[in-house]
Amino acid sequence: MLLNLKKFFQRFLKYETVRKYISIRSSIYGRVVFIVTSALVILFILYNIAFRSIYTNFFNTTVRQNGNNISSIVEGSLYYSMLENDKAMLQRTLDIISTMSGIDEVNMYDQDDILAFTSVSPESEFVSNPNCKHCHEDLVSMFHYKNQTYRIVGETENCQYFHNGDNQRHLVIRKPILNQPSCYTSTCHAHSKDDEVLSSLIIKLPLQDLYYFAKKSSTNFLILAAAITALLVSFLMVFTRKKIKDPLNSIIKVSEAVSSGDNSMRLPIKPKLLKDLQKVSQAFNNMLDNIDQSSKELQNWSQ
Repeated sequence: MLLNLKKFFQRFLKYETVRKYISIRSSIYGRVVFIVTSALVILFILYNIAFRSIYTNFFNTTVRQNGNNISSIVEGSLYYSMLENDKAMLQRTLDIISTMSGIDEVNMYDQDDILAFTSVSPESEFVSNPNCKHCHEDLVSMFHYKNQTYRIVGETENCQYFHNGDNQRHLVIRKPILNQPSCYTSTCHAHSKDDEVLSSLIIKLPLQDLYYFAKKSSTNFLILAAAITALLVSFLMVFTRKKIKDPLNSIIKVSEAVSSGDNSMRLPIKPKLLKDLQKVSQAFNNMLDNIDQSSKELQNWSQ
């Protein structure tokens, strides 16, 4: 088995492309390109992770602020009808609110989490079941009892409430309506002073546009970052080729000529050559001059 693997690798290493890759990888130029490219790729990955983290926090903050604003508007719109205990006006207000842009459903539950009012129309194309108690016996396990709670959910086959046929994510807000002096001092006296939570609103907001914007922005960022990384890699490859590889190839070419007995070749020292390579080229030319002079002196002495 090991012998067969050894023969396979020997045959594999005979290919011209593989030999060229190994020779480039083992050269100074290849090492520089490999290190620079790896560093840029790692930087791209880290920058992408940082961007996603910041963007996720920004997205969640935006969703929560939007949810706070809408829930406050909904509660304010229903305040007068709840204060007067006018059920007909409350239902009409719910119907009007549900037609507003950015709001899918508004449902009101009593203090025992039993559905009391809903904006869901049975005439809609996809009729969802707004009564969460049909799927979840204890809503406290999903939402906090006294505090406003948020849940980002998608279409769930086991939950009729979210199964409305659009296959999109939604923000579900549960806003408890807490007891206030105006509630137990009103003429209707619908609640006593000792009650804490009178009812709750469950508001369903579509997140399709926001998710589309976030996905589009993230895709544009990835394309832009990938293009910038590719341009930087290309620029560094061209730069290292002109500034490092070509001068080194010149030194190798002259060295091979000298080893063959040709002492007349010299390295060109260009003004834009890197200072280190200028010093190396100058020292190499001086060495060749000394070798050439010594060879001539030996020839003269032998004659």
